[in-house]
Amino acid sequence: MVKLRTSDTYYIEALKDYVVINTPNTRYTIHRTMKDPGAKLPESDFMRVHRSFIVRIDKITAIEQPNLILENDKKIIPNGGSYKDELAKRLNLV
Repeated sequence: MVKLRTSDTYYIEALKDYVVINTPNTRYTIHRTMKDPGAKLPESDFMRVHRSFIVRIDKITAIEQPNLILENDKKIIPNGGSYKDELAKRLNLV
């Protein structure tokens, strides 16, 4: 068991029956589905942007459709079509 602050989490990625929680320095792999961590994260800070990805909204530095670019490690995350409109609302995009 590891105590992990949500503020340290950049993004969460689904890999079959596992979920990988990514922080700036470490990756934690757990045997879960995306619904479990997704339900426990604060909606004000995190958003599902693809069927396989949940991101911390304040870590998004750019949007190059159809991808999101996260700060520091410049990780490229796909933005699923069914999540685009909700992301635009959350980011107050015109």
